[in-house]
Amino acid sequence: METAVQRKKTKERSLRRGTQGNDGDNVNPTKKVRDKMRSPGIAEKRRIKGFIKGGRSVRFGLKGDVQSAHRLVLVDRKDWGSQSFMAGDTLMVNKAGTQGIGSAAYWWAGEVGGLARAVLYLTEKQSLWQLVFADDFDWTAEGPFIPDLIILSTAFLTVLGVPWSWKKFGGGIEYEWIGLWTDWARFSTGLSLKRGTWIADYCRKRLDENGVLIKELTEVLGRFVFAAQAIEHIKPLLGPLYAWVAIMPPGAYVPLPGAVRILLRFLEFIFRSDDWRISGVVAEGVACRRGNFRADARAKGDIIEGGGWQIPDSGDPADSRWVSFTLNRDSAPWAYAAGEPFRSIAAIELYTT
Repeated sequence: METAVQRKKTKERSLRRGTQGNDGDNVNPTKKVRDKMRSPGIAEKRRIKGFIKGGRSVRFGLKGDVQSAHRLVLVDRKDWGSQSFMAGDTLMVNKAGTQGIGSAAYWWAGEVGGLARAVLYLTEKQSLWQLVFADDFDWTAEGPFIPDLIILSTAFLTVLGVPWSWKKFGGGIEYEWIGLWTDWARFSTGLSLKRGTWIADYCRKRLDENGVLIKELTEVLGRFVFAAQAIEHIKPLLGPLYAWVAIMPPGAYVPLPGAVRILLRFLEFIFRSDDWRISGVVAEGVACRRGNFRADARAKGDIIEGGGWQIPDSGDPADSRWVSFTLNRDSAPWAYAAGEPFRSIAAIELYTT
């Protein structure tokens, strides 16, 4: 069990690591994950767009932040001892949710869930949508009663005792929320410019230095995963990065392989461009295209087979053009570089496409 004091400007905050360590201290050795918390993201934002896309009324969004949310949940007196510690000669007793203890987020999720539902019961079927990510609220409203709906929601939660961090409030037609960008005028969503620029700058720095600390890249991959919520097409690019990091020593500083350099260059291009970082929605009445072709491949033993067919304008597969082929060690030695060809199935499928 570790205890520390984090100083930020004039504030002091106690930090306590209450997870199982590797030093044999037997902290929480029998802990169990009871259930999981699901937080909204870009998918929910796009769903809201689907509801209001057809309307011609005004849309508006507002975001708000709860101050010290982890300190709002009271701890049962019998559990005070589990979160208390000595700081010098002073006994520090935590009577509320504690920074650094994962269960603080769990209990807060239950409390804020009740508060959020109360708002929805109050507004009933009005054109108000509310998202809550940890302690960050996001309200979207449309129509002539936008001010009434949003002010009512924030005022109602204030009356219930929610302490707002008013300096973090913001919104409008275009605004950023938890790193995601929303533009209600153009009906587009994506990653915020700040987050996109940070990732692009990181890729450029690594390319210029032609090296990376594996432990650092492992942490940055978490940011890539968050960005992939808004920019889905980068997900296939992350697989090779994860595979490379998995076989490298965490403390090693190593030069970038050619494949990693190519991926980082492409990722930098994506996060520098608003056309890639921000995406719109399908216009009303416009059907989604089904694609131009279908392709697949299989590798069983030493046998590699692939094929595909083009989708014809008539929509009837009988009218389509098609192709099939077989590869072997002579025609495609690269497919056997890892041993059995099934280990290179992703490259084989890409070749098929």
